[in-house]
Amino acid sequence: MHSKKFSDFLTDPPLNLAGRHRVEKMDCIDCHRGIDLKGKLIITYEELKNTGKYFIGRFVEPEGLNHDFQNINCRICHQRYKRGSNFHNLSSHQGSLPVLCIKCHIVHLKKNEKEIFFLNRTKVLQVCAQCHPRVGKNIKETF
Repeated sequence: MHSKKFSDFLTDPPLNLAGRHRVEKMDCIDCHRGIDLKGKLIITYEELKNTGKYFIGRFVEPEGLNHDFQNINCRICHQRYKRGSNFHNLSSHQGSLPVLCIKCHIVHLKKNEKEIFFLNRTKVLQVCAQCHPRVGKNIKETF
């Protein structure tokens, strides 16, 4: 299962953020393990469902996750946001911000979407526009 994603994961230099995590000696399960009870139950359910479909010949590679990948999965390692980041240094963007990390930091990018820090500008601006409707007209070239 996931042969294309796994192939991209192993590519050097990394093609995506997942591959970048491999460089830091992490495996898929380090992020996809479920941190709290809810996360563990979701992951276990998805694994059992996909494995069952695989063995009966009905598995189709998912285009994405069937559930939200919560920020707690990222914050286990990334306890502090990177200093120098215009977004992360704003106090209004810290704490209980309703934006999921993976909405901007897209882990399994398509090869032609690779941009600086694995951020896709179009997707980041869409996230910003949720709270800042005129962001596209006023934002500086910060990334």
